[in-house]
Amino acid sequence: MRKGHPETSFGLVTPYLDQVQTKVVQTFNDAGYPAAAESHLNRKVHVEFADITEAELDRQMDDVVGQIGPGLKVVSTFCTDLRAAQRATHWEDKYAQLIVADTVSTVLWDMLWTLEVDAWPLLCWGSIFITAGFQVDCMVTLTVSRNGWKEGSTSSGIRRERRGAAWTTMRIERWFCRYHWILYNL
Repeated sequence: MRKGHPETSFGLVTPYLDQVQTKVVQTFNDAGYPAAAESHLNRKVHVEFADITEAELDRQMDDVVGQIGPGLKVVSTFCTDLRAAQRATHWEDKYAQLIVADTVSTVLWDMLWTLEVDAWPLLCWGSIFITAGFQVDCMVTLTVSRNGWKEGSTSSGIRRERRGAAWTTMRIERWFCRYHWILYNL
């Protein structure tokens, strides 16, 4: 996906027209997140994006995950009008090594992380909320699940941290760098 995370693939699911999708993909490429796969619905009536069904989104996610193949992958459902956040857990459970970065969820994640608010109640919107408000101490192996701490793990492996200048880059980059460890421990 990015230098330092070469084993990770990035994918996009959107409702956009061809020319809009091309610009979105190019913007992510320019930021260092080349899209290994994408799916777009070629829709043009913005107000109707919210009418896209879960079945349509499921087909798009199937397509993108299928294009990427095995290995660690981050797929963004990229449009704040898509009703996709509630499907994140479904997709993460269905596909091995998938992290869903919904645009609404990533904004919430960043806000909660900045304010150091515990986001465990939002795990139904995806596993990104496991680490909101916390930094993982990399010296401690911590295994978590959507239902809480697994046996043998300890909450002492997590500590609060102030937001530093090194982490003021793109929201998805900060999220991914903080979150990268978790997929290997789920």
